[in-house]
Amino acid sequence: FVLATIVAVTLTGMITRSLAGVQHAVQRAASGDLTAQVQVGSTDELGQTGDAVNQLLSSLRGSLTIVSENSAAVASASQQLTAAALEISSGAQEQA
Repeated sequence: FVLATIVAVTLTGMITRSLAGVQHAVQRAASGDLTAQVQVGSTDELGQTGDAVNQLLSSLRGSLTIVSENSAAVASASQQLTAAALEISSGAQEQA
């Protein structure tokens, strides 16, 4: 009975710590910190869940990088179009 209690308490502590690590990383990500990572120390279901969360966060970081790069390209193209429109407008006014 005592051994079973010790094993149960030990397992409960391990599971709780693993879940707390996943929860902490997810909370950080939810607040905008996508650099959060789960420290994975096992290959069981909780470790696999931690790996999956890490992959998810990595994918989100990659997606945001692409969005940021595309936004910069659109802003640059917009500035070029504005400059071209001003140039055309100026030329049209000179001809009139």
